[in-house]
Amino acid sequence: MPELSTLLGRANLRIHMIGIGGVGMAGLARLLEQRGHWVQGSEQSAGRLVDWLQAEGIEVHVGHDADLLDDELDLVIRTTAVPLDHPECKRASEMGLPLYRRGEVFPAFLRAFKAIAVTGTHGKTTTTAMIVHLLRNCGIKTGYFVGGESAQLGAIADIGDGEHMIVEADESDGTLVHYRPEIAVVTNIEFDHMEHFANEAEMLECFRQFLSGCAQVIYCRDDAQATQLCGPMVGALGYGFSEEAELRLDAYSPAGLGCRVTLEGEETSLPFAGRHNALNALAAIAIGRAFECGRGMEVFSGFEPVDRRFQVVARTEKVTVVSDYAHHPTEIRATLDIARGLGARRIIGIFQPHRYSRTQLLGPLFPPAFEGLDHLVLCPVYAASEQPVAGGTHRDMGRMLIQHGQTACTLVEGLDEAWEQALRELDGEGLLLILGAGDVDDLVTEAIRTFS
Repeated sequence: MPELSTLLGRANLRIHMIGIGGVGMAGLARLLEQRGHWVQGSEQSAGRLVDWLQAEGIEVHVGHDADLLDDELDLVIRTTAVPLDHPECKRASEMGLPLYRRGEVFPAFLRAFKAIAVTGTHGKTTTTAMIVHLLRNCGIKTGYFVGGESAQLGAIADIGDGEHMIVEADESDGTLVHYRPEIAVVTNIEFDHMEHFANEAEMLECFRQFLSGCAQVIYCRDDAQATQLCGPMVGALGYGFSEEAELRLDAYSPAGLGCRVTLEGEETSLPFAGRHNALNALAAIAIGRAFECGRGMEVFSGFEPVDRRFQVVARTEKVTVVSDYAHHPTEIRATLDIARGLGARRIIGIFQPHRYSRTQLLGPLFPPAFEGLDHLVLCPVYAASEQPVAGGTHRDMGRMLIQHGQTACTLVEGLDEAWEQALRELDGEGLLLILGAGDVDDLVTEAIRTFS
């Protein structure tokens, strides 16, 4: 079987992708197709990204079927969520076809480019999109992959001019260790993805191995673990509010759904809120300077956030509905910080926990993260292929919230019930947050129907 990077160096490969409808797989599919390869894939159900791939000319079969594989294929790629005993994986093995995870193929694909990889527990998607936005404004047409949908970018991935590639590098399944970028951006490091990492030490080792293969590192000096791992590296550049940062923001102040920041004596108003987003923008500035693109924060005055990053999806005179991907306690706190600054009469949240493992192991961190909500509607856990574990259900989280005593909470058994309960709590006025990384975003359709 040929080595993966050698295989990807060939022209006109025939590739089958199992689970092609996820954002990571869909983005890779488009890049491979733009590189001149023939790509097809399978997905359990239709969706926006399946529709997008089909519009791009990539054949997607809804439903899995081992008969989709034939001996003319050169490569089979699976998403990590697809196990090796999946019928299509078993057929690939029986036929002797090269079978790899997406997180192994993508880093090998990037060896043909000058890659800039953005990683970290939080903020990867927004930071990557900001870097692409900044470089576009400097007339630099880099390729990119962004792990979220963005109307402004127009696609989750694009091959660009074929020289540089700005990518979001995911640590969730440990395949981060395969990346060898020219520049790495590390936004922050916090324990997560308990479904893969046995403990925090194992996760940190994954980041260490990744960093050992990076030619240059840009990291957030405000984050303790990023600083501990990246700070000692030769030539590492730290950014942040910290006085020790080489690239430093002097001031930040919220302004409704926006903010004001001061960089090197220049104050700029920006159309997004949150100190975390100001830091993400600063990371993009650092990359811009590496490209000799000396733009200041004003370049982000026209930036449109990626979908589900404090995205206002519906609004009337009295009600605002926001959809946000937040599913980790740190992300929830950041979202609530912005929400509290909007001055709403009431703030109601619908939250769908993501994975039983995360709900169990980070359980005590969730109740304080929700402080500031007037009422929380708590949905069942979005399993993401996991089996329930003791202490990891939404009922377990509900008990912790009651014990914490800071947030009124109603447990529901489905999204329809969650929507009805949230409307009762909202009572015609206030801010409604739809939070989580699973299918809770389906409620956006109800929000638009009700409030637009």
